[in-house]
Amino acid sequence: MLSTFSVIILWTLYFSVPKPPEPEMCSAEDGDHALSEKQIEAWTLQTAQCSCFISLKGTEQSEFSMVVVKATPDQKQPRLSAMLSVVQEFPENTGRYPVFINDREIKAEVMPLAGTLTVELNGEADWIKLISTAKKLQIGPYYFKSALPEAAMHELIACYKSLSGKIPH
Repeated sequence: MLSTFSVIILWTLYFSVPKPPEPEMCSAEDGDHALSEKQIEAWTLQTAQCSCFISLKGTEQSEFSMVVVKATPDQKQPRLSAMLSVVQEFPENTGRYPVFINDREIKAEVMPLAGTLTVELNGEADWIKLISTAKKLQIGPYYFKSALPEAAMHELIACYKSLSGKIPH
């Protein structure tokens, strides 16, 4: 049986040992659950702990979305991904989908894999700047329209700036 003195010693040792450091990097991996949602015209903006996600519904049950992640407090530019999602899997031999903004092809493309539902857009595009001017967006056979793309991208930037870039302890 432990004496009171032994319990006090063990308790002191337990609480004096430094705890392992908690992860400092904020991550949107494994699902960064939405804390709030806001409508900006046809756009839906969701804010989470480490990321902001904005989406726009298109033709044929498609969705164009962008996610920005702030991983550390000192990060200035967002980690950004632009994606195309569909309800029915992409067929085989889909090939390359060009991307058009306001009927003008931009330096970006999509290469859907057969059997997938979501694909990331490739290219050197500044998506926030480009989408802020996009009254019409076309990705392959999918069309998206927005009357207020500039307002939507402004809200996405404001959301990113509000992120702390760290996990609350």
